[in-house]
Amino acid sequence: MDAGPYADPDDLGTLSVAQLRAVCAVADRLSFTAAAADLGLTQPAVSRLVTGAERRLGLFLFHRAHRSVAPRADTAAVLQAIRSALAAHQTVLHQARAVRRGESGVLRVGVLRGGSPAVLTDTLIRFRVRWPEVRLNLAEYRDDQLIEAVRDGQVDVALARLATTIPSTLSRRRMLREQLHALVPTGHPLAARGEITMSDLATEAVAFWSSDAQPRGRAWLAHALVTAGHSGELVDVTPSTVAATVAAGAAVTVLAPSFSRILDLRGIALVPVAELFLELVVVWRRDDPSPALHRFLASADHAASAGPGQARPAGSVSGRVAEADRYL
Repeated sequence: MDAGPYADPDDLGTLSVAQLRAVCAVADRLSFTAAAADLGLTQPAVSRLVTGAERRLGLFLFHRAHRSVAPRADTAAVLQAIRSALAAHQTVLHQARAVRRGESGVLRVGVLRGGSPAVLTDTLIRFRVRWPEVRLNLAEYRDDQLIEAVRDGQVDVALARLATTIPSTLSRRRMLREQLHALVPTGHPLAARGEITMSDLATEAVAFWSSDAQPRGRAWLAHALVTAGHSGELVDVTPSTVAATVAAGAAVTVLAPSFSRILDLRGIALVPVAELFLELVVVWRRDDPSPALHRFLASADHAASAGPGQARPAGSVSGRVAEADRYL
């Protein structure tokens, strides 16, 4: 192999992207003139870029004879490495562009432990269809931890209930305001009623998610029941046992109707409870510029607006939902 422009390897420097492009163009076209046309440069400019690359590498990459040029056989591996380096550079730019546009990257979503609403599933499906390169990481939290998880940067966005008060660094948007429904066994005296009150549940065994899953929600419901004359003692259930518990007649429960899409409701009737409402809100950091986040918010808005008639129009918060602040 002929000695290169530099014999001392300690003098070798880095190659610029322009030099990488010039070397690849000459190797592809076997002509400095044709390579210059492809790159939109002059022939002398391409010659200087290739010569500069050879000086930095300490190697001659091409045979030059009159007007012909050909890659050297002994530096074929170097040329291949240069092609790989240029391709890697293009990949970096592509990935960065995709992240800037919200078309790639990672979005961390906080969800309620023990039961997330069906609208979350709708949001995730819509988001994944439109932006498949964005990886969604879901993390479950107790309902008293979700807001702090967003505030402290553990997640980028969260769907929460009983979140009427949030830190000033966060933004919130209401997705749904749902009238809660009692889940009772079919054949139960309350099952045929068009609407019931909390007093109707005062003598019933009432089940709800445990304090390990939703302590705020449990405290809020217990307070509403106590006000109506109930003992406030609640039976613990999980998403996998709630339907069976109700169908077996062991207890009734009170849930947002959007949960009905993810429960087996055989043997169960849903009855609206008067003046018992909960909001579902999406919360994110006010200063978060992530395009992926804002695409998620748009998907959430669409899922909420396309829901099965459960969304209530915006307006003043009334009924039991107004009492939720004391549990925040």
